Amino acid sequence: MGQQLLAAGNTVLSIARRTSGELAAAATAPGQLIQWQHDLADTTGAAQRLADWLATLREADWASITPIHNAGGIAHLAPLSRVPTADLCNALSVGPEATMALHGGF
Repeated sequence: MGQQLLAAGNTVLSIARRTSGELAAAATAPGQLIQWQHDLADTTGAAQRLADWLATLREADWASITPIHNAGGIAHLAPLSRVPTADLCNALSVGPEATMALHGGF
């Protein structure tokens, strides 16, 4: 999805555990791709960084900003009784919690 957005000339902010060489290669202009290496299990830190970044933008420079969230933290699929509690907690913090916190910055 990021590559499609870049190909259409959009600016993309990617927040992921690792930066992506594929996304970097798809960017056609300087500043078109912003990549932050951040584990979304640190929901508060990611949300604060996003809110701080959004506050630096001039509204007149942007027609729209569309958040797209694809974070997940399920280590392995199994009956819940066999999934370690730490894995369940991580999946819940990276899934719904991160989504709500990040989108709250908008």
